[in-house]
Amino acid sequence: MVKKIKVLIVDDSAVVRKIFSDELSKYPDIEIVGTAPDPYVARDKIVALHPDVITLDIEMPRMDGLTFLRKLMKHYPLPTIIVSSLTPKGGKLTLEAMEIGAVDVIAKPGSSYTVGNMSTQLADKIRAAAWAKIVRKDADNVERENAPLKALAGYLPPLHTHDFDLIGLNRNSNTTELCDEPRYSEFLHLPHGLQGYFDYDQALACARQQNKPLFIDFTGHGCTNCREMEAVVWSDPEVLKRLQNDFVIVALYIDDKTELPEDQWYTSSYDNKVKKTIGKQNADLQITNLNNNAQPFYVLLGNDERVLVPPYGYDKNAESFVRFLESAKKKFNELALQQSN
Repeated sequence: MVKKIKVLIVDDSAVVRKIFSDELSKYPDIEIVGTAPDPYVARDKIVALHPDVITLDIEMPRMDGLTFLRKLMKHYPLPTIIVSSLTPKGGKLTLEAMEIGAVDVIAKPGSSYTVGNMSTQLADKIRAAAWAKIVRKDADNVERENAPLKALAGYLPPLHTHDFDLIGLNRNSNTTELCDEPRYSEFLHLPHGLQGYFDYDQALACARQQNKPLFIDFTGHGCTNCREMEAVVWSDPEVLKRLQNDFVIVALYIDDKTELPEDQWYTSSYDNKVKKTIGKQNADLQITNLNNNAQPFYVLLGNDERVLVPPYGYDKNAESFVRFLESAKKKFNELALQQSN
């Protein structure tokens, strides 16, 4: 049996994505593993789906295709075919795309509704691209060995910044409602449309009010592995369903440099240093109470602030993460039953 070529389609037009998917799926040796409307979603799809080839438009929201291609070639090169109305044969953008690292360039027909007519040509280019050897280039255009996927997971902003979150289509309306407006929510966010907090005390109060376990996510803006866990594990339907419904979530950024009012500063008992920022206080909370300073680091607490089960670190096995969540729920319910007797 011939191994199928896994293709990711990146185009801001829903019509083009649909036509490409339908047309290319007719070829027995090509599998469309996903689509993305912009580079931000594409980044997470690449991490999660490991495509062999991507097709890439140039005009897209948030980041244009050539900028994304530069980052892709630097951090995790993949055979890439540029498919755009802006790239006629011999044009400036065509030459630039090839120089950056595109395997091939193909111009779209005049109307997106006739994209299906070019499927044979595109399929041939995909087959050729799948055999291409792509190497990473640094800032000086020097070839390097390929980078690990975790580099790709961290070089773009996190999932909440996406204009269109494909994974988020799996969300349902039965989610944990917040007790009050989360502090710092004007600049801190959770992925996949999840609702939660960014302040430990506020989150704990809500968990007690709703009688739910507290899910603590020790994370960071610059944490590559955190973004990968969010893209690969949190997006799993069984994980996402539990995070939505069964826990109060708090994301504690250990590297956030926002300075707090002076009356909220304190001197740490761990290192005797004054903690002035959100990040310094969250990092101090982790090291002082849990003797750990790694991220990502997931901790599940009962209403008495007891750690319910051993914490969970960087492990991309979604089934293991589900077991982690389920074991904490079971322990939480057992403790509640003991207290009621």
